[in-house]
Amino acid sequence: MKKIISLILVLIFLQSCGKEDFFSSGKFYKMVDKKKKFEIDITFLKDSLIAINTDSLKTCGWSFTKYSKNKKGTFLVIKESLDTTWLKIENEKIFFQSSKEKYSFDEINFTSKKTDSIRKIIHKVKTLSDKKIVFSCDININEVAYFYDNAIQEIKSNLKNPNSAKFREVYIHNYDDYKKEKSDIKVVSIEVEATNSFGGFTVDTFYVYFTPNGKKSKNYTLKFSDSPIYNSVFEEFNEFDY
Repeated sequence: MKKIISLILVLIFLQSCGKEDFFSSGKFYKMVDKKKKFEIDITFLKDSLIAINTDSLKTCGWSFTKYSKNKKGTFLVIKESLDTTWLKIENEKIFFQSSKEKYSFDEINFTSKKTDSIRKIIHKVKTLSDKKIVFSCDININEVAYFYDNAIQEIKSNLKNPNSAKFREVYIHNYDDYKKEKSDIKVVSIEVEATNSFGGFTVDTFYVYFTPNGKKSKNYTLKFSDSPIYNSVFEEFNEFDY
């Protein structure tokens, strides 16, 4: 009898270890939806955190969400969602299941070199995400700090009380004007909370435009603005010769 009980306990232990193994750091899983033509890649990080990529493992495609557990099982912590997405393990696969959808993920066997490379990128993106810095796919992640630091200094130099400034959401991307013309200009938009000349706090979004000087990298002319349009309509009128 003792042997049977011991065997059952061992089996339960092995099953629980098997499930936890799915959530171990360093493993990658992929889901491909052929009908809707998109894929999702996920990997589990420390502190009950999942890194999710919806853009074919591109650097800019990583986002992060927590998962938690209760008596009903394991679920994603998505504050904006009105529905609950559960994480389930069935037949050696991970499933994301809500009331409307169910996606199955298969494990991807990357080489150790590629795994290390992706995890380094994820670490960089997570560090930026913690600072509420988001960047588009046309921005090199290694240049994000340059654009961010210089934009902060440019904004501070235009504030009446720069020491009071608190910087919130940041978005770094290529500038697309209202004519939808391609541009080499980069723009950093930052939500800023700061005191005004009356001593009250205001929240504004400011823009710093980086216009390249020649082909050299990190050689830009900076322009501070409170407008998402690089040249206003009135500025363009002034450019015409009469």
